[in-house]
Amino acid sequence: AYREKLAATNPEDDPQGFKRLRSAYEEACRYAREPEDTEPEEASRDTTPSGLWLEKAVEIYGNIRSRQDVGLWKELFDDDTFLSLEEEEECREKLLRFLTEHFKLPTEVWKLFDRKLSIVKDARKLREKFPANFMHFIIGRCERGEDLDFTQFQGPEDGDYDQFLEHYDRCWQALHEDRLDEAQVCLQSADALGIRHPVMEISRANVLARQGRMQEAVALLEEQLVRYPKDAMVSYNFAEMLWSRREERGSYGRRAAELYQELKAGNDSHYMANMRLAQWHYEKGQYRDAKKCAEKVLAAGSDDAFMDLLVKINAELEKGLESDYRQNKGWESGLELCWCYLQDGKTARGIRLAQELEKILPPQKEAEYYGLMAKLYGTAPGSGLPIPSPRRGGPPGARMRRTMARAAGGRRRRPRRGAA
Repeated sequence: AYREKLAATNPEDDPQGFKRLRSAYEEACRYAREPEDTEPEEASRDTTPSGLWLEKAVEIYGNIRSRQDVGLWKELFDDDTFLSLEEEEECREKLLRFLTEHFKLPTEVWKLFDRKLSIVKDARKLREKFPANFMHFIIGRCERGEDLDFTQFQGPEDGDYDQFLEHYDRCWQALHEDRLDEAQVCLQSADALGIRHPVMEISRANVLARQGRMQEAVALLEEQLVRYPKDAMVSYNFAEMLWSRREERGSYGRRAAELYQELKAGNDSHYMANMRLAQWHYEKGQYRDAKKCAEKVLAAGSDDAFMDLLVKINAELEKGLESDYRQNKGWESGLELCWCYLQDGKTARGIRLAQELEKILPPQKEAEYYGLMAKLYGTAPGSGLPIPSPRRGGPPGARMRRTMARAAGGRRRRPRRGAA
């Protein structure tokens, strides 16, 4: 019955009717979950000092503007009730219990909570009182923060923002699981609350794209970028949507590459931007640019598919580098070629070439050279090739000896006490 009514009720044409329909549906769901032989009990007010203190916290949380105001939360923690030895622990426990169901907070507030409530520090003790999944969640928020920017909310101050974000979470999960109808219902439910945020517009654009309405999806996210210039979340999700459809239209790939370049300009180590740009530059024949992006990905770790791409990039670079080294015997092309051989698993070839380079490398490249040799020997232990020693006279230093010992396949360890 709900689905039949939903199909006939457009939230844009009849927002009040949609609200009534959705409220009736949610009330029916709540009623279905309640045992028949029980009646809801009205909770009695907690008039203890800590209970009255918690009421202030609930009031701050209930308004989306005050919820973001770190100053108001600081005033709450400066309250005499919280500072008293008799009530501090009660206040902490009651606030944490409130957070088990009301946990949509900006990063700055989570950081303050951690300082005042010692969440991370006292995690072991708190796990004895609170569910493990809740503790895992709030510790993550205290340490890493909240991805969502609360300042971007638009809507009534006393709106149900927790419900809005619940609709967003369900919508994104539905999209991830290819349940498009459910994602649409979540969008409609969120719209009925009169609240807007770019994360929901990203979801809306993905729904439009999957419906084959790609031009509308692109226009929607371009509009979001005008409203929130260089917003990393909008830019990344927009780029990913375009990238996945770049074969449908060349302009999608070009626009995606532009967005990835902007993300990389803001964060040179942006993992996905570097991964996509490595592919993009390779497809365009821009192998050096592809290699620069690929090295950023390698620094963070990569999968087999990306390593296959790296092999292809190196293969193209090696053609030119090998030709240049044969003709000019320049150390620059030779050293770059050695790194390509290392990444491609051509360690024996890399070691032989590196040994040739030892005599022509400038002094400022010595540290890089020995680092390269350490990696080459480390990936090809037992090759039978001699490990070089520093060229500039005298025995290698302690750091170099350790590096070369590790390269040879063993790590020198300090003898344990009592050992010979």
